[in-house]
Amino acid sequence: MNAALLWSALDKGGGDRRLLSEGLLYVVDLEVRVASGEMAPEAAVADASRGARVLTQTGDQRERRRAPRLPEPAPVQVRREDCVARDPGGPWRRLGSAP
Repeated sequence: MNAALLWSALDKGGGDRRLLSEGLLYVVDLEVRVASGEMAPEAAVADASRGARVLTQTGDQRERRRAPRLPEPAPVQVRREDCVARDPGGPWRRLGSAP
């Protein structure tokens, strides 16, 4: 079912093609591992379902590039008064205060 879901999304252009095709290959690999007895079917279905759910919700790479990005936050100004220091063996003191 997950392979069919990914294949359908790939055909309709419902996500990033590269990610969807890699997800489809991953689901097929899980099927092979279950058939060989290397992996439990329940674990494989859970893993494939999580992957298919995430990959079908990804937008196209062009859409992600066009999406507005939030501006970088301004750097926090560190003032000397806010810093503390300690002489070896001495007490902690604020740098803005007198020694």
